[in-house]
Amino acid sequence: MREIYQSKKRSIKYMQALQEKKMELAEKLEEFQNYHIELTKKEEDFKNMGKQIMHNAKCWENLKKSSKEHIVRNSQN
Repeated sequence: MREIYQSKKRSIKYMQALQEKKMELAEKLEEFQNYHIELTKKEEDFKNMGKQIMHNAKCWENLKKSSKEHIVRNSQN
């Protein structure tokens, strides 16, 4: 009888330990999911910044080109 009681007691402690581990893992999972969301947002921001840089570079090239054309036209007059 005592052996059965000890076995149940060990089983309960083991189940409690497993439950605690499960809770810890659930917390870690939530942290990783939040971190993943943050990284995804930062990646999207980075892509948008890259697009903006490319757009600005094109605008700058167009501005330089039109300025040169304007200077050439004015110098010919």
